[in-house]
Amino acid sequence: FDCGGRIKGTIKRDLGCVELSVTHTEHIRVDSERQTLRESVPQEVIDYITEESNTLHAADVYHNVVTRFPAHDITCMQVYYWWGVSFQDQYRLHDDQVVSSRMLLERHRENGFHE
Repeated sequence: FDCGGRIKGTIKRDLGCVELSVTHTEHIRVDSERQTLRESVPQEVIDYITEESNTLHAADVYHNVVTRFPAHDITCMQVYYWWGVSFQDQYRLHDDQVVSSRMLLERHRENGFHE
């Protein structure tokens, strides 16, 4: 979201619920960090990170990136940034973070989970 915050959800299958936490960060600091993380990452690496983010955690994607693209000096934070962008695209259902959270809960409610 614009503040650079994140919504973290944990599915608790044994309890049949989803636990959400919302965090916010300082906007100015986030803008400069985002610029740094976007720089110097080739599109082929971004595409690979996006593809892998569907099934792997950021740390595993990073390991695969440095193995597959050894000629590029890609940092863990750059991989985490692009992994997060891809992950956000999958789960950010609305511009309003509260509405988006409720939409995600509704999506999981159909699978037997509740608030």
